[in-house]
Amino acid sequence: MMHFGGSLGALLRRGIAPSRLAKAGVASVLISIVVASPVAAQTHLTASQWREDLHYLVEQIQTIHPDAFHHVTQSQFMAASAKVDAEIPSLSDHEIEVELAQLVAMLGEGHSRLSLPGLADPMSDVKELTPYKDPSLAFHTLPVRAYLFSDGLFVVAAAPEYKSLIGSQIVQIGNLSAQSALDAVQPIINRDNDMGARLIGPDFVAVPEILSALHITKDASSVPVTFRARDGNSTKVDIAPLHVGDLSTWISADDAIHAPNSSYAAHAQENLWTEYDSASGTLLARVNVIQDSPGQPVAKFASRIEALAASRTVKRFVIDFRDCHGGDNQKFRALLLTILRDTKINQLGQSFVLINRATFSAAVNATSDLERLSNSILVGEPTAGAPSSWGDPRKVTLPNSGLIFRISSIYWRDWISTPTRPWIAPDISIPVTSADYFAGRDPVMAAVLNFPLQSGFSDVLVNLVHSGAPAASITRLYYQHKTDAVWADETTENAMQAAGEAFLAKKAYDDAFLMFAINWKEYPGSLSRAIQSAQTALAVDPDSESIKNLLEKLGNLQSHS
Repeated sequence: MMHFGGSLGALLRRGIAPSRLAKAGVASVLISIVVASPVAAQTHLTASQWREDLHYLVEQIQTIHPDAFHHVTQSQFMAASAKVDAEIPSLSDHEIEVELAQLVAMLGEGHSRLSLPGLADPMSDVKELTPYKDPSLAFHTLPVRAYLFSDGLFVVAAAPEYKSLIGSQIVQIGNLSAQSALDAVQPIINRDNDMGARLIGPDFVAVPEILSALHITKDASSVPVTFRARDGNSTKVDIAPLHVGDLSTWISADDAIHAPNSSYAAHAQENLWTEYDSASGTLLARVNVIQDSPGQPVAKFASRIEALAASRTVKRFVIDFRDCHGGDNQKFRALLLTILRDTKINQLGQSFVLINRATFSAAVNATSDLERLSNSILVGEPTAGAPSSWGDPRKVTLPNSGLIFRISSIYWRDWISTPTRPWIAPDISIPVTSADYFAGRDPVMAAVLNFPLQSGFSDVLVNLVHSGAPAASITRLYYQHKTDAVWADETTENAMQAAGEAFLAKKAYDDAFLMFAINWKEYPGSLSRAIQSAQTALAVDPDSESIKNLLEKLGNLQSHS
């Protein structure tokens, strides 16, 4: 039987990423030369060398990026560049590197970034460590891996000597609270939106050179961290960082505290995998990277999905993009066409797309395609990538330091009329808690399995409202339904009336009005039912100014009928 829950997939990928990198053979790239330890306030490059690198970086940004200053003005960017230039003689190498990272982060993009040398790039879809020209310029990481849950920052993996800290909450780092430390690293985080910051922030507060450069801690060779154990007791530990590239001995939560594991984690090294659960009638397609793998091109994987759907009783189809950092946009076409053509899996109320804070790049484009064209319901967290964003970064290697930057070169446009949407939001939003993670529960998949199975459009809309879906989700699904030839002869009057009443019951009066107004435009006669529903609500709560206002707006519609 398929275990959809277990250690949350998105968290596992973040939590035990080092061991996965090691299993993938990445550690061997650097392990023979990674004996350096962090040394504070030393400069191995001259000021003129760093200035040459800075000037080259600024030049390349303006050469490669067609619209580099869409988020920040050119004068603001050049002023920041000049400030870094002036401060270079007084800064250590790592402080300069952090300043350069912050400079590129000013572009306000997830793809344009400095890949910290010696560490894995958290926004890359390739599992490898970033190489470095000089070991003294490499960054280190603390021997604990954290994840930012809705209830705080918790340790989800650790080196063996810190195994006892797994499951503990991090309450202070250096001289700042955990939240203040996360806030302090914000300016150096490359991201499209705040979800990207929630993804990368826990990584950056575990890098002692960053903590030292931002004066969160005095000494990069030992970082004081205060932990609150699951029994409520707090302890302060001075933690020395690992050697660069030391990735081979990390322990995950399921190993340390016996948090249940899952098939999700077992297949994390595969680009694509699928599984059918006969007990729930769920066909699951997991996409870790949108890329061909040996023996399984994306097109062949899509064919497997089609064959499974044809030979099984499919009650739900789930495509899981959680923690998928992207891949090849063009490769997804095969899977998209398979989903759209197959009426067994492309059914509203039975087709789901799972997303989270690590859904990025090509995975966001794929989600956008499904959001626009399929009958899918989106579940999870908002994506790290914006649907209208700059991507396809080109690699830039600085001549003296060898630092590797990536600068966006192509703009990808959202399908909706406005390009300012910061992310793709889920229709059903599910918070990620530490309690769920350490208990091995997957609340996102649970929301899918608990979503009532039905065939009526009205039932789907009402159940979405009950599940917390916003009016924007209902509106999108309404217009998709109205523009689908399959439903050309079906009335939506009762469905939108029911959706309006569902919002009315939740006291979401503006949303209720929107549903009633949309319905009125298509079915003018529906307005009397909407007014009656509002009057019934007012009878229950006669002092409600919000309901009175709703009735007034409905009355204005009536005057225009």
